[in-house]
Amino acid sequence: VDVGPLHLAPADLPGSLRLFAGDLRLNGLGPLWGLLDTGADKLVVDDQLVGHLALPFVAPTRFAVLVGEGTAAMHWLDSLAFGHLEHAQVQVVSHAMPFPQDMWGVEPIGAIVGSQALRRLNPVLDLRGGRLLARGHEPLPLAARADAAGSALATCALHADADDGDSWQIDVEVGGRRVRALFDTGSLVLLRLSPAGLRALDLPAGRAEWERRGARSY
Repeated sequence: VDVGPLHLAPADLPGSLRLFAGDLRLNGLGPLWGLLDTGADKLVVDDQLVGHLALPFVAPTRFAVLVGEGTAAMHWLDSLAFGHLEHAQVQVVSHAMPFPQDMWGVEPIGAIVGSQALRRLNPVLDLRGGRLLARGHEPLPLAARADAAGSALATCALHADADDGDSWQIDVEVGGRRVRALFDTGSLVLLRLSPAGLRALDLPAGRAEWERRGARSY
């Protein structure tokens, strides 16, 4: 199901970008844009919108999104809608958006949409077509698709984290070796590997060896 537009905004780090989903509505207010952060554990709504909507306060809560980790107020949202797909009774965290509204070429930006909210959609990120798609509660396998020119579209599966059902993992292959990594659209680093991950890919784990190969620190 086509849910709405997907905006790809280039970020400062070369080769990286931010993903924004359009046609987001909070208790009927919208359309708004939401920054997709698959590494986040909650739906974070702009604190001014929380006040405007008079969302009922529940309790303080911990959260972890691209703004960092901390404690904020948790509220109940009666209705979260992407396009015509609507979900009732969603927990949200109140926090100011960590960037200017006109920074990414889309506005108004009302929320940072974490994996907990996205998993309700079983989403497909159509990066070539610039659309956010949803597979529903019991997703079927993706059918073979082609673009307007008839060429096959490449797909990449996301896997539910066995230890954290609200986050996804993705298979990364380097030189015939494969590891499974957290899929985090909130991170600007294209691929961050731990020493164990580097060794699993038969790559050096020490900083000195990478510097000898010409790597630079950022």
